[in-house]
Amino acid sequence: MRIMEVPEELRKKPYIEDGEEIPGDYGKCGGCNWESGTVFLIAKDAADLEKRFNEHHTGLCGECMTRMISDSGWSVDMPE
Repeated sequence: MRIMEVPEELRKKPYIEDGEEIPGDYGKCGGCNWESGTVFLIAKDAADLEKRFNEHHTGLCGECMTRMISDSGWSVDMPE
């Protein structure tokens, strides 16, 4: 698994929720709900990223992603 940026075109893709059409993620983080030009998800590959985003229609900004990793006690392996 790796941290991947959610592409803008996926973020803007409308979806149906409770019978109402929602025009994407409103450019916001799913954690803090602040406007964010970039959000991330943890996924295996691009197909998995799209599947996960389509399930929840949200990603996390850099600060929220970092906080989640830190608070969970996870570690990040850096490539050499």
